[in-house]
Amino acid sequence: MTETVAPVNFLGWIEEHKHLLKPPVDTPHVGRGGTAAHSGQWLQAISGSLSPTNLKLAEDSDALIARFLNMCPTAGYFGVSDQASPIAPLAVATLRMEGSKLTSCDGLERAQGVG
Repeated sequence: MTETVAPVNFLGWIEEHKHLLKPPVDTPHVGRGGTAAHSGQWLQAISGSLSPTNLKLAEDSDALIARFLNMCPTAGYFGVSDQASPIAPLAVATLRMEGSKLTSCDGLERAQGVG
């Protein structure tokens, strides 16, 4: 005999667990002794219509490598501080951030037009 399972109230589950459903770039503090919030935004960026897919350290330095997916049929952009890099429509882009410098890279993290 087959056992019937009760339907799940998915919207109710989301409401009940929304404190666990935070954006993926949410870095909690290791120490809990301060008075600041336990998490915060550490990369102030303007991204237009882009979706971040990867954020990591570069293989050859301490630079930060970010990969973005532009799913829109129009060009997008990613900006940090006073610099911005255009991202082609319906494309994946790799960007290198060293200090306040923003550079477009290929998939192997080399600056565009190099080697």
